[in-house]
Amino acid sequence: MTQILDLDALMDETMDGVEDLPEYVTPPEGIYMLSVKEAGFDRYKAKDTKEEKIRVKFTYTIDETIETDELPVPNNSLFTETFQFTEEGKKYMKKAAKAILNVSSLDGVSMRDIFSSLQSTQFKAKIAIRKSESGGKTYENVNIRPVHEEVPA
Repeated sequence: MTQILDLDALMDETMDGVEDLPEYVTPPEGIYMLSVKEAGFDRYKAKDTKEEKIRVKFTYTIDETIETDELPVPNNSLFTETFQFTEEGKKYMKKAAKAILNVSSLDGVSMRDIFSSLQSTQFKAKIAIRKSESGGKTYENVNIRPVHEEVPA
């Protein structure tokens, strides 16, 4: 079936029903309510060798800014955390996943189940910014530390 576009009608279309996209940000240091929007593998090409590599990427949604010395980050803003899928990178990813899920072990749990468990998990976190230099450039690394508070009995 051929569709004929009425360009004049399209010109009169409004943006009322078009959803706003969330912004990607680097959140300033502070305390936030976060949720994991997505967790999974990410393929990319190394800048220097153009070799295809795999990393694990967590995409976080900022649900609420609880405390920061700077302006609050708009709710629903996004940011990512990545882990190289190497033996060393897996250790950091495992530590982060255990902290977010508030569990002491992930032994026997598949990557698929870890990613599935993380998706939509909401947690309170303290964010710190660590600066590092490499190749004459300064990078800001977001350090996320989940804060799980004991509920009084």
